[in-house]
Amino acid sequence: MPSRSVGTVVTTTYLYDVNDERIEEGANSATTTYPFTIYNVATSSGRATYTKQIFANGEPVADVQGSTTTAKVYYIHDDALGGANVLSNASGTVQEVIEYYPFGGIRLNQQATSFGEQRRFTGHEFDAGTGLNYMDARYEGPNLARFLSEEPYFLAIGSAEFAKQYPSAALIQKSYSPADPHDLNSYSYANNNPLASRDPDGKAGIPPLYAIALGLLGGVQNTMELYQERSANAAGNGQTYNLWKDNGGDYGRAFGVGALTTAGCESYGCNPSQYGAAQAVLGSFADRFETGN
Repeated sequence: MPSRSVGTVVTTTYLYDVNDERIEEGANSATTTYPFTIYNVATSSGRATYTKQIFANGEPVADVQGSTTTAKVYYIHDDALGGANVLSNASGTVQEVIEYYPFGGIRLNQQATSFGEQRRFTGHEFDAGTGLNYMDARYEGPNLARFLSEEPYFLAIGSAEFAKQYPSAALIQKSYSPADPHDLNSYSYANNNPLASRDPDGKAGIPPLYAIALGLLGGVQNTMELYQERSANAAGNGQTYNLWKDNGGDYGRAFGVGALTTAGCESYGCNPSQYGAAQAVLGSFADRFETGN
């Protein structure tokens, strides 16, 4: 249970689970428990506040604070990088306006009530006790303009685990290159370009165009695997496989599924089972689209 001293009077204590996910934060008589990523309970002086976070396509879109008939809904209007910019209530009245410095420091925070959005810069949790942004795998310091710990991705390069966590990495050896000085700094945030990129989970700063390039390569790889599989099947039956006489739609489907899965997983991080599950889901949608069901 690591602790961090803040100033000279407050000590904030953090508790993590076996997956290194933060599940509790405590300071003095105040404690926040995180049973799930989208739900937390803040307790102070015996009083509990329940907050449920609503996501759409992986982005936070609303908060439900409280429970039963006292619950209030706050809608998140984000900026270009997915950070909370304007918060409004159920009647459309603005409750909070937040603006940021490039590396996530709070430039402006105007609140109409005591409500304060928890997910701020690029949609990540703001740790009010330390002024840091909690980005899942590690903390980012807005005043330092970098992370407080090393990039897990950087440390995994060259290991067997590297290819497992990032499926297309074996194909292109990812983006780390001695030719780019930013790639040598395992503490940098979003390649020191926070206006154009963001770090989705504290593991890698993925520019949108780079994610697209990864997706295209993933599509090619998936298409080649289909070709190799069908060639092997034909050879096993004593036949010569003719690509040009095969169903071109199958290859288009393979390319699309591979491209979308790779782009998504490289942007947000996937383990092997999640990568396979994502491919299966996209494949199922493709089948339904093809058959019209």
